[in-house]
Amino acid sequence: MIGIKSIFQPMKSLLDSWASKVKSSTNTIIIHGESGVGKTTLSKSYSINSGFEPEFISDFKGKHPFSKVTSLSLSGLTRIAIIDDADLLSKKDWKIVSDFSNMKLSPIIIIVINLKSIPYNIRNKSLLVEVNRPSKENLFQFLKLKSSEFDDEHLRYISDISPTWRSAELNLLTSPNGFRCEEETRQIMMVGIEENQSILSGTYIGNHMNNHPSSIIQMAEYNHADVDQIITSITMHSESWNYAGLSRVLKNYLLTLRTDDCKPVPFRKMFRYRSSGKV
Repeated sequence: MIGIKSIFQPMKSLLDSWASKVKSSTNTIIIHGESGVGKTTLSKSYSINSGFEPEFISDFKGKHPFSKVTSLSLSGLTRIAIIDDADLLSKKDWKIVSDFSNMKLSPIIIIVINLKSIPYNIRNKSLLVEVNRPSKENLFQFLKLKSSEFDDEHLRYISDISPTWRSAELNLLTSPNGFRCEEETRQIMMVGIEENQSILSGTYIGNHMNNHPSSIIQMAEYNHADVDQIITSITMHSESWNYAGLSRVLKNYLLTLRTDDCKPVPFRKMFRYRSSGKV
């Protein structure tokens, strides 16, 4: 592994502790960072180094998705559950993950791009490991190990334009010696309140939003956006069911909404009433 290994020492210590049968009070590790920075490679290499056999969990449709984790591998090694690309797990899936984590039968590694996509009750009791973009020097050393066919000038160029390990390797495989292109621009995926706040503050990069239109309209209205813009947004949203292609136009329009403040809309409890009173 190339990089600052001291950053991952708590993760190594936790895995070594579980591997030696000295169970820690924490058994869940969350590795987060943008795509291509080496989260999956990190989880596999550190797991194997501590004596575990990685068991990737991707199917939560069965009754017992973690059943194999509790048994030894064919080579006699203790398995470790790794949940990759966990950003899009459903509430039901997270409930399964939380229940297994609470049993503390084995360590679990959860890999996500956005830390906030993980429910708070799991984040709060987990070891958090953030994987940032590698330095240009680390990328250069990585490329030197990968290929001896290119001169240092070309490898330096690739390391300069590549933000992640993955993009550096792909650029190495697809660019001839001496080739020059525009620097790659990457955007960290945002969801929920974070995305809405980024749009309304004018710092959002890109032309695609992940949130439902009504969520940003509601936040824009709460933060006193221009009344005419809010009316236009609501009208377009209501008519998007009737006109093909209007949804795309609506989302592009919502990306132009701006407010001075970006406060989250406060949660309001909903109550039901009967003749006898509130229930």
